[in-house]
Amino acid sequence: MEIEAIRWTGDNADQVRAFVSTKSGGEPAFAVRRQVAQVWAREEGCWVDCPVGHWVARGVLGEYYPVSPAAMEASYEMVGAAQEAEDPEGRLQRP
Repeated sequence: MEIEAIRWTGDNADQVRAFVSTKSGGEPAFAVRRQVAQVWAREEGCWVDCPVGHWVARGVLGEYYPVSPAAMEASYEMVGAAQEAEDPEGRLQRP
């Protein structure tokens, strides 16, 4: 199964906002508040912290959630063009 994800580097808020859709009502589903990044977890109906270095993954139902680097490395591998580049955005698949 392939997913799309972008890594939150602490310096790419505009890229992450562009990757993540909006909440109902048109509000952004990614925000940096008091130096803490958060992603809107639609299924839970609340904001979830997304520490620097974590990935923001798009689920199969279009939901977004943060994934730790360790969990991402253990569960997915980069595919396609993302394999060759040090690009924080890419397609990943379960090995």
